[in-house]
Amino acid sequence: QGAIAQCLWDNLFIPRHIFALYLKQRIATLLQVATTKGLIEIDLITADVMDIQRVGVASALRNQDLYRVDFTTAENDTYFTAKKLVLAIGSPPNMAFERAADDVESDLCYIDNMYEPSLDFNIDRICKSLEHQSDRQILIVGSNAGTLDTLYSLNNSRTITNLVDKFIILSPNAAFPHRISSGAIEIVYTPQHLVALLQQLESFTAKQIFEAVQQDVADATAENINISDIHTDISKVVIQALNRLDFGEQQQFVSRYAVEIGKLQRRAGGEYLDVVNELITQQKLAFLKGKFVNHLPLKTGGSGCKYIDENRQQQVFDAPIGVIINCAGFQDVTKSSSVSIQNLIRRKICTPNDSNRGFVIDQNFEASRNCYVMGPLVAGNIDGNFKIWHAESCQRIIGLSQHLATVLVQPDPSVPPVAEVTDVDMLGVLVNAG
Repeated sequence: QGAIAQCLWDNLFIPRHIFALYLKQRIATLLQVATTKGLIEIDLITADVMDIQRVGVASALRNQDLYRVDFTTAENDTYFTAKKLVLAIGSPPNMAFERAADDVESDLCYIDNMYEPSLDFNIDRICKSLEHQSDRQILIVGSNAGTLDTLYSLNNSRTITNLVDKFIILSPNAAFPHRISSGAIEIVYTPQHLVALLQQLESFTAKQIFEAVQQDVADATAENINISDIHTDISKVVIQALNRLDFGEQQQFVSRYAVEIGKLQRRAGGEYLDVVNELITQQKLAFLKGKFVNHLPLKTGGSGCKYIDENRQQQVFDAPIGVIINCAGFQDVTKSSSVSIQNLIRRKICTPNDSNRGFVIDQNFEASRNCYVMGPLVAGNIDGNFKIWHAESCQRIIGLSQHLATVLVQPDPSVPPVAEVTDVDMLGVLVNAG
């Protein structure tokens, strides 16, 4: 609070949960100002959308395509119709895990989404659960940014800190993202395998770019080089290689290999990783390498879990667990538990793209006539004016939204030709600003 009062923002760490609250407040303020000025009319409805379907007669006239949106509120079930529909529904739900059939009566506290209904609610729930348990280990499934944010938030609770014996992190790679250096570190580094790929005369593939990055990352790791410090050096050459691919290989890159490259270069702030190091020093955090299957009661009492180890063998973690937190990432849209996503696909309003992380959209962000997609579900697309393989960053979504806004207010916006990726900061999503 003292740093905020003195406007010392540059070195102030803001957890992403707090930043999200700031964005929410900022958007609410902007909407209020625009409404007061008579620029817009807006109705905010708290509801669950259950189904969307086309209504009316298909026509060459775009404004005759209507959508019926069925939703349920605390009071009743109802619907409205819309001439234009924007699906800004965020990421698919987290990958859900089934409980073993005989685990129904267990005292285990299972949290499928740390932010639903709220972070504070779940922290309180964990506290109350641990207070009445002898098994005070917390198993967190996944080792991504969500896991780091969860650990950071739990570590800020003195009550939980005193109650937890150990955090067990279960994930296929059993490692957190690389630390982002706080100061400017100059490293003279050349990704040799990527450069060699560029220098060859014959054409290469998206898979070969991925394999070259794999080799360069492995070499750097062997030399004790922090991957975060050479992220820009690798990314610049990846950009050059991407722009030399033909359209078909660029599609392969966007739908598959770019995400795999991103996993090799995951980065996180030192503030998050300082918490991890502190917990490891206190012997309160350990990694378990494998893929979660389900949780189950132990014969000795309490709950454990089944997992698949790195040799693809099923194992049982039998040190009793009091809490399991699911941070395993988002579901494939073709297997989503979301009723809305299921119905959008079933009614052929939206079609999963090749990445299975998002929907097919055209250069105007349309999944179907007058139905637009914005947010994480635009990932996995390549079209006239963008290449998008990761769209979960606020900065990227805001940038893409500005282009969608132009599309929505202009019946037939002119779309500039495809651009090359030229900026490392745009690696993950390219939009031609032309």
